[in-house]
Amino acid sequence: MSTIAVAGLGDVAKYVVEELNALSLPLKIVLLSRESRPWFDQQPNIIFRKTDYSVESLTQHLIDVDVLICLIHSNDHFYNDVHEAMISACKTSPKCKRFIPSECGGDIEKFPQHPEFYVPTHGAIRNLLEEQNDIEYTLFNQGWFMDYFISGDRSYLKRILPVWPLDLEQQTIRIPGTGNEPITFTSARDTGKALARLATTNTKWDKYIYIAS
Repeated sequence: MSTIAVAGLGDVAKYVVEELNALSLPLKIVLLSRESRPWFDQQPNIIFRKTDYSVESLTQHLIDVDVLICLIHSNDHFYNDVHEAMISACKTSPKCKRFIPSECGGDIEKFPQHPEFYVPTHGAIRNLLEEQNDIEYTLFNQGWFMDYFISGDRSYLKRILPVWPLDLEQQTIRIPGTGNEPITFTSARDTGKALARLATTNTKWDKYIYIAS
């Protein structure tokens, strides 16, 4: 039986947990967070482990975990601290040697410097992962979430105005750029399905994985 850990109990994690359970595989799902959340407490096959995301705490909680998925988003140094601690904990774990860091962006192969505020956070962790050989990892990206085109009662995802340019309530849209730039849209449900499949496959991961609905 495989044990999959999901760190960060936000909206995307709901889809990942549902899709892991939908696989009907003999899985244990470990949830890592600073506090429990009522929605997750009601899901099957769940083991909640409270953590402060320190190396010591994560080392204890990952001892029986096979794959770690991080869904923690932050634009400050907390992102670095959490990912560095997870990498350190996985290195010492007897089992946790597969790691999906929190990316969920665009074409980071061609445009690794965009958005610019990702460079000191995501960029630093990409470099750290590339410099080590103890953990298999993949940088997973799906572009923009398609869910932001629909009303909030049809998706777990909350509105993120003004980051997302479409305001359904005000019926306005603010599109940056020229309007000719290609954009990828993927549903959160498909993102959850893809992450669930990645976490449970024995196939070697590519360094970069992109999906689109």
